[in-house]
Amino acid sequence: MELDVSIDALNACVSAQAPLANVKEDIALGRDLGVRGTPTLFINGKKLADYRNAALEQVVEHVLESGAQ
Repeated sequence: MELDVSIDALNACVSAQAPLANVKEDIALGRDLGVRGTPTLFINGKKLADYRNAALEQVVEHVLESGAQ
């Protein structure tokens, strides 16, 4: 399989600093929020302790019923 990408464009993409800075910001935010692994789910700014299907469904139903945003 061959890709139609110029080597200059590829090198520019690989050497770009902005994507790496964005990832580092996301990692720092995750640490600040107590994220220790994936998946970690937040609903309305609250970290879910249990994200199995039944528990997640209950949380979503509660949020919808309460009208919380």
